[in-house]
Amino acid sequence: MIAPERRTRADVVAAVAITVLVIVATFAIWWRSDYRQAQSSPAERPIEAVAGALATPTSVRELWRAPNEASTVPITSGGTVVSTHAGEVTGHDVATGDPRWRYERQRELCAVTGQEHQVVAVYRTPRGCTQVTALESATGVRGEQRTSDADASVMLSSDGPHVMSQGPQRLEVWRSDLVRTLEFGRVAAPVNPDRQQRAGCDILDAHLTRSRVAAILQCPDESGERLVLLDSTPERNNEPEEHGSTLLTTQDSALGEIPGAHGTSLAAVSAQLTAIFVPGDADEIAVYGQEGTAIHRWALTDVPTAPGISDDAPIGFSPERMSTGTVSAPMDMAYWFTGTDVVSLSGRDFRPLWRVPASGLPATMAGQLLIPTPAGISVHNARTGALERTIALDRNGDNVTGLAVLGDFILEQRNGDAGTVVVLGQRTSARPRGTS
Repeated sequence: MIAPERRTRADVVAAVAITVLVIVATFAIWWRSDYRQAQSSPAERPIEAVAGALATPTSVRELWRAPNEASTVPITSGGTVVSTHAGEVTGHDVATGDPRWRYERQRELCAVTGQEHQVVAVYRTPRGCTQVTALESATGVRGEQRTSDADASVMLSSDGPHVMSQGPQRLEVWRSDLVRTLEFGRVAAPVNPDRQQRAGCDILDAHLTRSRVAAILQCPDESGERLVLLDSTPERNNEPEEHGSTLLTTQDSALGEIPGAHGTSLAAVSAQLTAIFVPGDADEIAVYGQEGTAIHRWALTDVPTAPGISDDAPIGFSPERMSTGTVSAPMDMAYWFTGTDVVSLSGRDFRPLWRVPASGLPATMAGQLLIPTPAGISVHNARTGALERTIALDRNGDNVTGLAVLGDFILEQRNGDAGTVVVLGQRTSARPRGTS
């Protein structure tokens, strides 16, 4: 009979040493982890949603302001106004500006967006804008998180239940639970490289709708820029499904329409149509169907100013400030900001109808169109563009990059990337308040 093995003193010492090492290693990992370094202070009670405005104000004053550095537009979700500073995301009561919840990490914010009833924040790591956190907008409670391959800088946008993260060489689309539905472009270590046919292309512009993504690419060995229309929820998230693709064309004064457009950007996107700004000898809006087939080309040289607007200066274009419009109901219009003008486009064929010189992106309120101008905020008929009145506003030299509306309040994003969100309303307080 074989004698049973016996533990020696050395065995016990070794087992204890291994256990201690595991505990120390686990503690070290936890100590240096992003989870430990994140500071979450949820709201004691949820921020309530606000009812839509019944009318636009005749005069406004500043109620409060807060830093908003991770976005060029005001960020709202539900009834919450979101501010951003360094690695901190804060949810405010829109009426008072009181900070109701905070979430902070010891990392730089890449971008933040509001999406239905949550806020999505992306943080920068040495590998790019890779770490994503979802926060419940009413309470700030931390929800789903994900880590994705990403470029060094990204832009976030949302449409309904989805969020898109777009970088110069790569984009992703996520559901509200941050599960990825689409991976497009550069892949760090492709297992099946044939799945990404556009992996070598630069992504110049992209826009998300509920069912698809419209993207403008510059691909190697092509004479100009290309429009690609993608399914936002393909069968396999790492195998993009293209509805259509076309090489964009431009107008040459001697040769007419030729391939090789450069400097294009998305002007407006709907479920059926994509409108693209095409600079050239004659600046145009080129409209494409669901499969990338060219449908219309509209000249931009003679777009009239809206009724009541006396500024007859030519329409201007500032590519770094342009924004993509979407068709809004019930007006059946898209509003495209060219960087210097707001241009209305018919929702049926994206034909340019009228324009208004502007300082930043517009917003709609109680069925009217609000447009920021140097003198304040001009109020227009949303269909005809007719000027109804101007809400005078002294911004003390601040620039406005965009408006948003939440209930009876108007929000302005001022001075761009390192900017401030300013909340305006008819509150009868003695003086404005600042929050940090």
